[in-house]
Amino acid sequence: MRTIFIIILLLWFPILKSESFRSNITLESVAKKYRLEMSVDSMTGEVTLSNVKCQIQIIPGMNVFLFNQSVYELNEYLYKKKGRYFVGSSFLNLVKKVARPSVPVKWTFLGKKEITSLNFKVVIDAGHGGKDTGAIGRKGLTEKRTTLKVAHILKRELEKNGVTVKLTRSSDIFIDLPKRSKVASSIKADLFISLHFNSSRKRSVDGIEVFVYRYRDQKREIYRSKVAKSKVPFKKSILSDDAIFSRSTETNLMRLQLLSSVVESNKAARTILKNLMVGENISNRGVKEANFSVLRNGTCPSVLVELGFLSNSAKEQRLRSKTYCRSLAIRLSKGIIGYHKGTLK
Repeated sequence: MRTIFIIILLLWFPILKSESFRSNITLESVAKKYRLEMSVDSMTGEVTLSNVKCQIQIIPGMNVFLFNQSVYELNEYLYKKKGRYFVGSSFLNLVKKVARPSVPVKWTFLGKKEITSLNFKVVIDAGHGGKDTGAIGRKGLTEKRTTLKVAHILKRELEKNGVTVKLTRSSDIFIDLPKRSKVASSIKADLFISLHFNSSRKRSVDGIEVFVYRYRDQKREIYRSKVAKSKVPFKKSILSDDAIFSRSTETNLMRLQLLSSVVESNKAARTILKNLMVGENISNRGVKEANFSVLRNGTCPSVLVELGFLSNSAKEQRLRSKTYCRSLAIRLSKGIIGYHKGTLK
């Protein structure tokens, strides 16, 4: 029995030693060594280290942090123990690259960065608004306000990268669903993205999923082709359920255009979801199909993103943090730009 105990102790010793080493790196010591001011948001737990030209924002339980608005991924998570915050060696190594201990930092102004237009137009739809609150968290955080906050940050991130952006709403107002889709048509957008947050009766559920339009099944398409060959006008268009199109306007070309849009929507959805999952320790709920109005009536590749569950208390608390919302927006931006670059190949 004693021999078994010794073997187990020897096996666990490297791990215990590693954990002990990690636990010795406190945020307070990092802040002191590199002359950074440290502040903690008592509500969200968000920790900020900053000086005149440097700002680092981190959230306990996440393996990513923001440095001057850019996202960095870590090998370890920031964690809290007995009222103190601890970080791993990967965080310390990154801080070393941007600050020198006990030496004032000299900064050189290089001028305003010139933004190169990507010739890419995106419409961002902040879900709900006005009288339509959408999902509501247990502590009162509403979907309509959170989607709008993320939408504004995402707009700035995309514009910094040369993307032309239009919001369906820029304030807390109600807009009919058909009008949201028409915004994309009016500017001839290359991508339409609708932002939402989910809700569930199970409070522990959380995850990210992306929806695209469900293309008509084969039986319905066969029926539509028969109607198209007749001379009888029919109600049910490819781009809108409210319009009436005659046989002459309902062409094979229009069906091919919609199918192409659905294919591109799937490509965009996969790229956006892949980038959104970076640094998240929650479920990847995948790309799904749905018959949502904002997807059905779109005239360009369109996706609807569920960025998490407001019914989850931990997620609701994170969403109150500007840092976490900015992290979501930055990852969304990278996914959108990644999709655009893929279309150029």
